[in-house]
Amino acid sequence: MNKKFILIIAAIAVLATTVIGMTNNSFHKEPQRTSEVPEYAKWDSTEGCYINTKAIEFEEIANKQPAIETGAPSEKEMSEWLTKNKNTKDVVDKAIIEWHSNSKMLNDPFVSYYIPSKDDAFNKYLTSLPDKEIENMVKKIESNHPWRSILMQAVEAKINNRFAENIDPSQEGTQKWVAKYKEFKDKSR
Repeated sequence: MNKKFILIIAAIAVLATTVIGMTNNSFHKEPQRTSEVPEYAKWDSTEGCYINTKAIEFEEIANKQPAIETGAPSEKEMSEWLTKNKNTKDVVDKAIIEWHSNSKMLNDPFVSYYIPSKDDAFNKYLTSLPDKEIENMVKKIESNHPWRSILMQAVEAKINNRFAENIDPSQEGTQKWVAKYKEFKDKSR
């Protein structure tokens, strides 16, 4: 009985000193401000240091910069597009829907960067489309189709038998790509 009582008292003492120690260390009092510390410096009591209030936070920069066009739709756009086009007769749109629903790489949470050449579904559904569908794909790219970057990759793979490494899906990049495609088409006639 004595040993249990001593053990319980010791456990309570350790717990109490730990909690008191944690609360004492979590807030640091500001030391006497010297002339070396600029006026714009603010004391952070949780970190125990001065913070430069003139410094720009990375989140502020990200919020001020325009979003980068990826050529892929947002989650909302993707869901709306897939719902709207699920009964389509268009061969290219059907292929996109099949690719999207069967791509293991596209839906893998551990994949941070989509690489079409590594995706079996991309090869099965998009690059295997008949050559007569290339013009349909290019029209969709020109009309700012939600999946334009994927369509550009598919056309590149069909025409060049290789995957393009750097496709710019921005509006300007898409226009340049279409112009380059039309130039290629005119030369091949």
